[in-house]
Amino acid sequence: MFIVERAGIRPLRIDYVQASEPGAVLHILVLRRAIEAEAAL
Repeated sequence: MFIVERAGIRPLRIDYVQASEPGAVLHILVLRRAIEAEAAL
């Protein structure tokens, strides 16, 4: 593993206007579950 000054990776941002749409909460939870599972390894 190494650290670079600029990797060209943008932070994940959730638009709260879109998050209020029906079904969006489920999609956010699925995304969060996938990210947290990979981060725990």
